[in-house]
Amino acid sequence: MKIDILNEIKLPNFNDLRKKKILEKSLMFLVLSVVISYLLSPKIIFTPTIYKEGDIILHTISINEDLLIPDKVSTQLKKEQLLKQQRPIYDFDPNILENTKKKIHESFQTIRNEFQQIENQVEEMLNRNRSLGLAYFMSVSNLQEVTQQVSHYQRYKAALQKRLKEIHGEGKLTAKGFLRKKKLDADLKTVTQILNELDGKIIYYNREQESFTDRFQKIKIDNENLISDIDERRKTATSNFNESLLLELSDAERQLLDFPFYTNEIETQLIVLLTDILNQRIIISKDILLPEGKEKIEMRNLVTGETSKIDSLQEFYDISEARLLINDLVKEYFPGDETGRKKNLLILLGQKLIRPTVSENKQEYEKRKENLSDNMSKVYFSVKKGEVIARAGNRVTHDKVELINSYYEVVSNINKLPRMAGVVLFVLFSLVLISFSFQFPGSGHRLPLKKHLLIMTSVLITLILIKGGLVIGEVIETRYLDSQSGVYNYVLPVALGAMLAGILLGFEAALMTGLLTALFTSIMMQGNLYFFFYAIMGSIVAALPMTRFDSRYSILLHGLKISAVNLPMLMILYLIESNQIGVINWISITSALFSGVLTALLTSFLLPFFESIFDITTNLKLLELSNMNHPALKELIFKAPGTYQHSIIVGNLAESAAVKVGANSLLSRVASYYHDIGKATDAHFYIENQAPNYPNIHDSMNPYDSAKVIIKHLQKGAEVAEKYRLGKDITDILLQHHGTNLVKYFFNKAKEQSIISDDNIETERAKFCYAGPKPQSMEAALVMLADMAEASTRSLNKPTPELIREITEKVCWAVLDDGQLDESGMTLQTFHTIVDMYSSMLISIHHHRIKYPEDSDLRNNSKKRN
Repeated sequence: MKIDILNEIKLPNFNDLRKKKILEKSLMFLVLSVVISYLLSPKIIFTPTIYKEGDIILHTISINEDLLIPDKVSTQLKKEQLLKQQRPIYDFDPNILENTKKKIHESFQTIRNEFQQIENQVEEMLNRNRSLGLAYFMSVSNLQEVTQQVSHYQRYKAALQKRLKEIHGEGKLTAKGFLRKKKLDADLKTVTQILNELDGKIIYYNREQESFTDRFQKIKIDNENLISDIDERRKTATSNFNESLLLELSDAERQLLDFPFYTNEIETQLIVLLTDILNQRIIISKDILLPEGKEKIEMRNLVTGETSKIDSLQEFYDISEARLLINDLVKEYFPGDETGRKKNLLILLGQKLIRPTVSENKQEYEKRKENLSDNMSKVYFSVKKGEVIARAGNRVTHDKVELINSYYEVVSNINKLPRMAGVVLFVLFSLVLISFSFQFPGSGHRLPLKKHLLIMTSVLITLILIKGGLVIGEVIETRYLDSQSGVYNYVLPVALGAMLAGILLGFEAALMTGLLTALFTSIMMQGNLYFFFYAIMGSIVAALPMTRFDSRYSILLHGLKISAVNLPMLMILYLIESNQIGVINWISITSALFSGVLTALLTSFLLPFFESIFDITTNLKLLELSNMNHPALKELIFKAPGTYQHSIIVGNLAESAAVKVGANSLLSRVASYYHDIGKATDAHFYIENQAPNYPNIHDSMNPYDSAKVIIKHLQKGAEVAEKYRLGKDITDILLQHHGTNLVKYFFNKAKEQSIISDDNIETERAKFCYAGPKPQSMEAALVMLADMAEASTRSLNKPTPELIREITEKVCWAVLDDGQLDESGMTLQTFHTIVDMYSSMLISIHHHRIKYPEDSDLRNNSKKRN
């Protein structure tokens, strides 16, 4: 079973990981080599002296190799001559006609549709009016007809009643008379019923007649509203027609649209008219043609792309001529138009819609002139190697200024790729060689990639600042010619990289960083060997460890040490270069003295960024974190005061032991403050935060859950450390201060329960162990031992010196026997020293205090006050 599990575990391919690291480091070195080589390029830092006509030449300029120098004056004359020969370019756009025709058709079609809808509305209104009138007349006719029927049946009813009366007057009815009476009674009943129905119809039709009054009034109002809406729609349709064709009409011109102008006939004639006009070459004004005495015009058809040359203006119409042509053409249109409305409208629309079909293409004209300038061959004159083109002390003439500037341009444009490749290879070789030399004493392995990147970044930033300083110095020297060349170079912060590396990584890394910076800076200054020694001496001092690094002021004092070394080095350089003792340049001396201060200021500014980016904890950061007002510690004070008190005592123990054994005492103390910050989340689970004589919450919990809660405080602490960016060093100690120890109390409790339930607790032992890792540094080991010792002695009911020493030695030796200190680098002798130190300090902490007798008088006075 165990073999199967191991087979299922996918182990990392260490060869692939190694290849990946080598590839990342190689890529980093290559990129840095290119960037640094770019900074070292003479083209970047060398600025030629700019002369004006009448200036004095400061340095003799001689030719180092045979060259062809461009003659700018002759080249400019040639360029001006060729530009004069260029013809203006005009574009003829046939698409203007097609676009105009399309726009006219769309506009006429739209307004026709609008007016058709309006006519449909008018027709609907008339149909409603006719329907209502017809209904009224039908109602009147029906009423008259019913009235006539009533009159007829009333007469018939009277006749029937008369005949019945006559039958009653004859006396005794015979059988025949009885049958006649019976028939007359039935007819009278039917007539009476018909009259009743007709009376109902008369009532209905009379009411219907009354309703027609309201209906006629309502339809009158509806007709008025509809007529108003139709008038508004007609105006809107006409206005939209004008806007679609971009017509701006005056009030008098709008009157020409007061008839059905949107017919197919007018549209067709307008398109025919504009087709005749827009097929011509129309231009805004003929005055823009043939400028500057040009003899011909170059015309390009934008559709076909054909180009032609025109030498006559007779083929062109300007806008005013085209409008006159419209007036002449419209005379032949609409021969039957006696009123002339259609002709006037056609003239108006034609003149409004006419557009220039020819326009000057200034962009193409300028582009051709630009191409001519770019592709034109320059005029050169030849100079030979050794030839002097300017002598120091002579005045500069106009031609000499052009010659010197042309020479500088030729020199700057010479192919420097081989030289640049050589510089890149030199920088790359230097970086790789320095990389192989970076080793901790006795460790046998190289710095990790992250530390390499820190060193290279500090070198790069230093070189960028130096390059900027050189450029500024050259600008100052160029503007103030009386200033001596190079006097401002000594203020450059060449020791910046070494000081940053010394603070963050140590002396060895800082020394190599200073060596790289000094070497590259001397190349920047055209191989100035003397400046290399000046830079390397300052870098060595910057790399030295600070005797006391507890404030920003310490960095400034370290910078003053650099200034103190720069000054004698500058004096030595003056003796070598000038061969005189009395030659002193106070600007250079001031620059050398200020260089160290500037380096310290820049270091103070950049140090927080390096600490944050590369996650390195310096003493300055530790001092900031030791402030008890830090949010993480404040939270611990209020939520877990017992844990906070425990952390303070652990910090004192670890700090004292670190001083004794030569470890980082400040890191030990500050890491102790934060080693249990994870307990602030659920403080009531930890015994030191529970009130005295108060039931322990773990008594009612499952030992597995209790162990899980206790172990989890490390992960919670790491989350808090990440939140407040406490740094890798403190986070590592936080996670390592319990190592892989067993939570024995809950393990034993679970073991007791397992005896009752007959479970095998040993198989679940891992659930009661911390995740680790074991302490990887002396400081982490000190915090672990201090934590264990302080916690064990705190649990003593009656601590005596003998009992305190016994329990301290017992827990410390248990840690040692368990192998928790195997990876910390702690020796057995150091272990004995630490145990003795912790025992003595804990005895002092738990010493017996004098019990003061109660003063009965004071107690009585107190009762009286209360």
